[in-house]
Amino acid sequence: MNTLKANIIINRPPPEVFAGLTNFSQWPHWQGGLISVEQISPGPLAVGSQLRQVRSSGDPKESLIEVTRFVPDQMLGVKSPSPPLAWQGTFTLEPLDTHTRFGLEFKIEASGLTGLIGYLIIRLTLEQELKTFKTLIENGEIN
Repeated sequence: MNTLKANIIINRPPPEVFAGLTNFSQWPHWQGGLISVEQISPGPLAVGSQLRQVRSSGDPKESLIEVTRFVPDQMLGVKSPSPPLAWQGTFTLEPLDTHTRFGLEFKIEASGLTGLIGYLIIRLTLEQELKTFKTLIENGEIN
């Protein structure tokens, strides 16, 4: 399993950043290749909640995401075990006065050529996606 890590300082407090992070309908605005993400399990977001994501890669592909860790304003863990690119991601939020250190640890298990290409795309785009998220949060475009 390959691990990618990145972090960025966002000029907003953790509750605002966490609210933006858990606004899944906005994920396509900062994550490349996403068409939509929505919570499909009933009730408030919690460990075990299920999300459906639709990715574009020629024909749209649907997969499930499960929430694995959930600490409001501090941490969100998610995973998608779907081959050819199974992954686990942990977003962390650390308060820094009125700012937030926003981190991501992304573990990826790629299989076959399609999985390898997916891994390389994530590796190349991860930091830019965090910068885009930062800009959207700081400009109030995601809340």
